[in-house]
This record gives sequence, structure tokens and C-alpha cells, in this order.
Amino acid sequence: MTAALATHATIILARFDEPTGVGPIDASKIPGVRFLDVGADVRAASIDPRSTLAYTLVIYGLHDSEASARELIERRNDVAPWLSEAKETCSLVLRPFRHFGEANFLGPAGPVLAVENAEHDRQSPLVIVTSAGWDSAEGEAL
Repeated sequence: MTAALATHATIILARFDEPTGVGPIDASKIPGVRFLDVGADVRAASIDPRSTLAYTLVIYGLHDSEASARELIERRNDVAPWLSEAKETCSLVLRPFRHFGEANFLGPAGPVLAVENAEHDRQSPLVIVTSAGWDSAEGEAL
């Protein structure tokens, strides 16, 4: 496996009572974070997408190990201090088992994920993450 690939992903969902803007994130002190960005669920909030204001924000990360992914979840309020204002949060560490398409958050060429298992462990929950149909314009969040 090439060191540049990600073996695990993290998702942190945060719900706020008022539309909230995408805040700063800094995972520079967590080794193995390959990609980390914040997105706003502007469609559900019926707010202009360029505003990046929403009731629900998501942090999506790619990691080179499970340990890195778990550390990000444990230290999420250090990485994104504005999460402490959320009314609810849900945090997930995911181990991809299949990947389709050309979504590459790590660079312009090459694969994103090192998919180690061709099969889903049927004892674990199944989570589907997609960016299908989303063509992000310059300067937009995630």
C-alpha cells in the first residue's frame, strides 16, 4: 500500500438550532490526516449555497490509519472548536470496502482509498458516502 492512500474515513455531523457558518478546522497535530474539509447542508436549510450557512454541517476526513481516524474523533472539539456550540453531533469512523468513480480528494491523479476488503463485514453497519452529481465550484465548501 502506498503511504499517500487513505484506509479510513471519518464523518462528523453537527446540528445547530440556528443557521451556522462553516468554521475553521485544524488537524495539523493529528498524524495521518490525509484530507479534512467542512460542508454545509444548505439545501435542507433553503439557503444560498454560497453562504455556507446551514443547520447541519459535516466534517469529512480521510486517514492513513484507523488510529488517525479515531484520534480525530476523540479530539474533534480541538480540531473544530465551533463543534462545542452544536446541539447534537454524530461521529463515525469508517473503513471503506468499495469505491467507485473518480472522486479524489487527495490530489489530481491516482486513487483515493486503499480498499483492503472486497467484502463488507455483514456484522457492521453499512454507510454509503457519495458526492455523485456534485461539481463543486471554486471557493465552495466541500
